[in-house]
Amino acid sequence: GVLHTFFVRSRSASGLSAPVSVQGTPVQLPGAIASARLLSASPTSINFAWAAPPAGAPPEEYRVWYARENSDGDVTTLIQTESSDAGFRSISGLDLAAKYRVEVRAANAHELDQGAVLATRFSPLAPPPAPYVLRVTAVRSSSLSVQWEAVTNAT
Repeated sequence: GVLHTFFVRSRSASGLSAPVSVQGTPVQLPGAIASARLLSASPTSINFAWAAPPAGAPPEEYRVWYARENSDGDVTTLIQTESSDAGFRSISGLDLAAKYRVEVRAANAHELDQGAVLATRFSPLAPPPAPYVLRVTAVRSSSLSVQWEAVTNAT
């Protein structure tokens, strides 16, 4: 940052005082987190990554905060705040039926938890429903053939 000098005087009916000076340099905060992406998910966990801010002071750490949301999108329970010095985080132990909100904040020593916030809402991946219309057909005396109707988005 740039060093700034300020001069201050007192004034009364009798006149002005001698000037007094003070100097200061503004602190620089990290900029906005550039992007985030979901890397993988399971019914009870997610892995996600984010890019460092393209502007502002370099972050010394990232604060990862996540909470449960109710059906209106309001945060109901703060689950955890963690520090990370990398652009990657895994969150596990999630409830399949819940929706969550994740925020990542770039931080430095001047102002922790300041800077831009990246907010992402997600639900853990639900497993697919069970296959249906099962059929068993005798092929030979020692083998059977099993067939079923495929479920959408399942393998």
